[in-house]
Amino acid sequence: SAINGWTEKQLSWLYFVAGVCTLIGMTVFGRMADRVPRLPMFRVLAGGAIVMALVATHLPAGPLWVAALVMSGFMVFASGRMVPVQALLLGVPRPKNRGAFMSLNTAVQHAGTGFAPLIAGALVTIGPGGATGFPAVGWVAAGTAVVSLLLAGLLKPAPADASPLDAPDEAPADVVEAVRQLDEDVGMQPVAASRSER
Repeated sequence: SAINGWTEKQLSWLYFVAGVCTLIGMTVFGRMADRVPRLPMFRVLAGGAIVMALVATHLPAGPLWVAALVMSGFMVFASGRMVPVQALLLGVPRPKNRGAFMSLNTAVQHAGTGFAPLIAGALVTIGPGGATGFPAVGWVAAGTAVVSLLLAGLLKPAPADASPLDAPDEAPADVVEAVRQLDEDVGMQPVAASRSER
């Protein structure tokens, strides 16, 4: 803001516009994630976030509307990429391990959120001519995002196991047969068999 001469009120409008765009974008991306393949969707949105991060960190001093446009684009793509990747991550662990897996995933995300400003703060310096080092921050962000694009292709759904949480809705055939035999022994209608045939 010191370089561009923007006031705090103008900055609040910048983030307000970007936040509204993000809210709309997340709604649209959430619906798309239920209709299109999630891995390609993540790669497209992550690619857009990489482009917008480089644009934002290489943006020269200019008018407020340009910054609002760039920030809105970055926040929409950066937040939107999390929608398909979260859907992908939900299928990775077995149901019995899903809570622990998502807790670990959240902890890793928070750790990354803490390390990011530390790295950015080490790269950005403030001198007599203003702050410098933003392009380096953009390239580091782009590099880590490319790594996430590669790692996303390694995600595989967990195989089903013998856990009760992975049990099918229908009863096993041997259980159905045992219930049928029991019904016949007591002279009852084999209700279990009729239920399994529906």
